[in-house]
Amino acid sequence: MTGTDSISSVQCNRIFKQEPTKKDLSRFETFLSQRIIRFPRYETDSRNKIISDMYKLRKTIETANPKTERYFSMCAFTKQPIRNVFLRSLRYALKSRVLHASYTNQSCFEVFVLVDAPEYLCSDTLEEFLQSWNISCSCLQFDSFMEDGMITAIKRICAGKQKYGNWDCAKNQRIRQSYFIRHNMREQRYAQENVRVVTGLEYTTSNMLRVFFDLQNSESENTRMRARHEAVRRHLLGVMNELNTNLIPNAQLFHDLATQGSFTRMLSELMQMSFVLAANSTQEREYNLNGTGQYVIDLT
Repeated sequence: MTGTDSISSVQCNRIFKQEPTKKDLSRFETFLSQRIIRFPRYETDSRNKIISDMYKLRKTIETANPKTERYFSMCAFTKQPIRNVFLRSLRYALKSRVLHASYTNQSCFEVFVLVDAPEYLCSDTLEEFLQSWNISCSCLQFDSFMEDGMITAIKRICAGKQKYGNWDCAKNQRIRQSYFIRHNMREQRYAQENVRVVTGLEYTTSNMLRVFFDLQNSESENTRMRARHEAVRRHLLGVMNELNTNLIPNAQLFHDLATQGSFTRMLSELMQMSFVLAANSTQEREYNLNGTGQYVIDLT
């Protein structure tokens, strides 16, 4: 820790021990105090605690030197009117460069904040200010820019409802581009891992060609099996037609053939053809691709 950082830390501790007076409050802080007192859940003491913590946090950000980019994600449970006032106070206290919030479900909203703050400003430093709002708020700090956890948090917020913040501002174009690039790279990596888990093959051009030709060979084999199936079926129909037209109507011929064994051989041939047809029907395979990209085997 440098000398400048240690001085800033001392200043931070001194600021947090001082309670602001009415003369110390800015116009916005006075305005916010009047807005907070309108909510029945916040009494005078709770309101004064919120304003005091907000004042101290802003003074810490203003006097700190040097500053680096810090990334935080928060979630809380409250209705929209209180949420909007809370987010305005959070933006003012942290002097945030980026603030992006939305309701990710019916009662919970999430916030992504990017601020220029000293290194000693961590999620624990914000806990006192967040707890004073009494909205079950939790805070998480990210270690690096656009890590997986940050991408996931921003993705949930972008998909949420009742958005709030300056995410779509022109000055934040660099942040948005970085998010979309990292997000697409992560989705491609997840897709390739899914292909490897499902198929056991790496996602390469040679493996794609291998799967394509395996599918073609399976379809050709299926066509040949269907042709043999049809040939056996026609032969069987011919045998049955011969039996119906020549043997059964002529009782004398039927008796002679049965005596000579011809009818027995014909029935044996009929049974063999039936077994061949059943075997071919059991061994036939149809290979199709379903919506998940996996091979499905249909037995017909």
